[in-house]
Amino acid sequence: DSFGLFGAISDANLTNITLLNLNISRIATNVGGLAGYANNGSIISHSSVNGFIKARSNVGGLAGAIFESTIEDSYAVVDVITGVTGSIYVGGFAGRVAASTNITNSYSMGIVNGTNEVGGFVGSLQTSSSIKNSHSNSTVNVTNNVGGFACQIISAAGPLTGPLIQDSYA
Repeated sequence: DSFGLFGAISDANLTNITLLNLNISRIATNVGGLAGYANNGSIISHSSVNGFIKARSNVGGLAGAIFESTIEDSYAVVDVITGVTGSIYVGGFAGRVAASTNITNSYSMGIVNGTNEVGGFVGSLQTSSSIKNSHSNSTVNVTNNVGGFACQIISAAGPLTGPLIQDSYA
């Protein structure tokens, strides 16, 4: 199950969307303010989320899990909480970013609480994905494995390139 304003998007273009006073409380995976799951060339631009999210894994203020997509000029001012033992991939902006996703000129603020793989901006940045010109002012509280900006950075073996973080900070 995926939850957000849009539960799951594929090959979609979301532009100039603002969510205020968001409140999602769902013990689920793939939960984000704007999109729970984004893939297949989706583009999110000039969009923002403000509010509160409580969920399980792949949880982020703007998007929960993002694959093969682009996010630009967007931000999340969201308190992101997981109270479930074993939850993973939690971030102030996005929970899990993978498969050639590119994020640019974006930021996160708020409180990010979790049990494992928690980052101020992203919980996990994976194969061939990049984050450029972005920052996090999120406060991070976690039981295990934490990063001020990104907790986990994973590169796959083979012809794919590793993830990239450039001109970004926490």
